[in-house]
Amino acid sequence: MNADRRTSIRHSAVSALLALFAVAGSSCGGGDAPTDSTQGSTAAGAVAEGGWSGMWIDDDGEHIQIAPDGRFATFDLGDAIQSLRFNEFGENEYGERTIPTLNRKAGWEVEGDQLVSYKRSTDPAKKDERIAGRTFRRLTAEEQRAYWNASVHRLVREGRLDEIRAAEAGGIEFTGVVDSSFTIAEPGQDVFVDMLAYAVGHDQRDVAEHFMQTGHRWRRPWTSGEVDPMAKALQSGDLEYIGRLCDHGLPLDAALSKATISDAEPAIFELLFAKGAEPTQVLLDIIDGAMPVNGAAVKPMFEERLGS
Repeated sequence: MNADRRTSIRHSAVSALLALFAVAGSSCGGGDAPTDSTQGSTAAGAVAEGGWSGMWIDDDGEHIQIAPDGRFATFDLGDAIQSLRFNEFGENEYGERTIPTLNRKAGWEVEGDQLVSYKRSTDPAKKDERIAGRTFRRLTAEEQRAYWNASVHRLVREGRLDEIRAAEAGGIEFTGVVDSSFTIAEPGQDVFVDMLAYAVGHDQRDVAEHFMQTGHRWRRPWTSGEVDPMAKALQSGDLEYIGRLCDHGLPLDAALSKATISDAEPAIFELLFAKGAEPTQVLLDIIDGAMPVNGAAVKPMFEERLGS
């Protein structure tokens, strides 16, 4: 199969995926995709002045995202975002902004609605001549939504609050992210991912606070492997934070049970009782064995409320 044929097939596959995501709208799939990221000095001024911030796509369906802080990412929606890598802008010997993973000797300019790379000739006699090397165009609104739809889990998991806000402004409903483990929902079954719990489980406090401010409630906790949102919330030890989670639907009885099993601090029990958690005789009976550190202080709280 020749290169043009492969490119055509790949472009068609990406276009089909974009169409699929666009039709899906706010009912996003539950796919997850790991990402690597590197931190370094930023180039916010240069990026803002150059007008590069945003999303671009080339004819092969490969995307480039340029963040306001100067980081960029290249990825292919056809690979379900798994190739996403963040890097930093560089500068070549001519003082031109470069993108290391794409072309270390390229200068980049915005020409109309396109981002164009230019290559320097390797011929010393033509050293100052440049030829167009690669071109990206800006994403359409539909393609931008497709990117956000495919990235919702990553944005929350990595705490990318600015992108989350941009996605919400673009019409993405994080309360409408469908759990891909459900194939056929029964009447009354909650098929959505609890994105508030997802943020809490990944220690993304800023995202969790944002979700609570925008009206998200703890519904059906998301759990995976060793990540337990309820445990993460209690382990934070931040009573104000835990209190806000309680006000936004954190199941009080389940939290009380988790606090008992995890030998939580007495102050957490006081908070849960103040929020309306109800003690049970079953929990009282296991305190001696389950709470070697805080049991002596917590047990009287249960006994007083149970009338023991």
